[in-house]
Amino acid sequence: MSGRSPTNKSQIDASTLNQESANNNHPEHSEGKNMSLKKHLKNALLPALVCLIPTAQAFDLYRQPHVPYPDQMDSAKSCIELEQEMVALQPRTYSYQPGFYEDPYTGASVMVGTTILWPAYAALGYIGYVDYQEKGRIISAENRIQELRYLKAQKRCFES
Repeated sequence: MSGRSPTNKSQIDASTLNQESANNNHPEHSEGKNMSLKKHLKNALLPALVCLIPTAQAFDLYRQPHVPYPDQMDSAKSCIELEQEMVALQPRTYSYQPGFYEDPYTGASVMVGTTILWPAYAALGYIGYVDYQEKGRIISAENRIQELRYLKAQKRCFES
């Protein structure tokens, strides 16, 4: 090899480059590049996606104490108007959904999912979602009633 001229060495380098470029056009090699590109994109986008995830405060697992902050429209209401709004909100604090074990749809979805068709288990997810929505409605009504009670106490509506 030491007896080769520089032109031969450049020809060998050129032929090596041609072989590499031919390999780059090979489908198996392009799949490897795509996988590498996907891996790099995933690694680059993962921190950005983590930043988009809401904070833990957005998903309170347990109920937090509610501090009443009545607005000026509520402060302008009379004691009778405050009491009427509290009475109107009271039915919104009741739960109209049966318990998990008393709900016939829960039993039916478990039975059908176990014996006939497993996608029937999806009904359990929907039942849980409806329960979550109902609890949100109850909590907001209770918080509003608490604000109205706070206003009634400030106005001393309980005194005769």
